Amino acid sequence: MKTASRVLGIVGGCIAFIFSAFIILGGVAFSTIFPNIEFPENDTEIIVNGEKIEFDNNIDKDSYQKAGLVFVGYGSAILFAGILGILGGIFVKKKNIVAGILMLVGSAISFFTLWGIFISLLLLLGGIFALVRDSSNNKTLYGDGDIKMN
Repeated sequence: MKTASRVLGIVGGCIAFIFSAFIILGGVAFSTIFPNIEFPENDTEIIVNGEKIEFDNNIDKDSYQKAGLVFVGYGSAILFAGILGILGGIFVKKKNIVAGILMLVGSAISFFTLWGIFISLLLLLGGIFALVRDSSNNKTLYGDGDIKMN
């Protein structure tokens, strides 16, 4: 179970890094690029498929920046969850209780961002597997040569 927990924690953390990179870059784009876009004036006539498109030039530029900050916040939370997942995956062989708790906390954080539900599932399973007692120390009745028959 500890090997599965290690793999799930590290894979979940790596996927969290990828998700967080895209979400943070999207937030930066919302904060910096979109407020500077100039829309055409209302007297400009653009027709697409026979329908006239009108532009609203009264878009508040602060709303783009606020949306960008929300994206950056969610991306940072997923990044933190990924760090917890990778740390849990690394520590699972020596301190399985600490590793399980780290992965479960990372799972909860990524679940509440709603973009990290897949990451949350990986870290949740990894955390549960880390906390479950390992039964690989039990010996089987066959195959290890301890039982002798006359």
